[in-house]
Amino acid sequence: MISEMETFGTRLRCLRIEKEKQDPSFSLSGFAAMLNISRSSLRKIEEDGLIPCADIIRKTAAALDISLEEFSALAEKDSFAVAVPV
Repeated sequence: MISEMETFGTRLRCLRIEKEKQDPSFSLSGFAAMLNISRSSLRKIEEDGLIPCADIIRKTAAALDISLEEFSALAEKDSFAVAVPV
């Protein structure tokens, strides 16, 4: 379950690090290669400095074996928060 305060980036980072404990290919560099993006882009996504496109969200959910709907909803919420000034 996603908490109200959790963002796409923080959720992604937590899930990736959990996977990395059992599979070293989920390191920052390894996971970026799986997603076919740069290490710096993945770092920006994890730090909520970059909102990923739908294709990256799909690849991320598949690689981490999590619900695409749950992950997509979180990314959409973050996208809306960034796009609408307060």
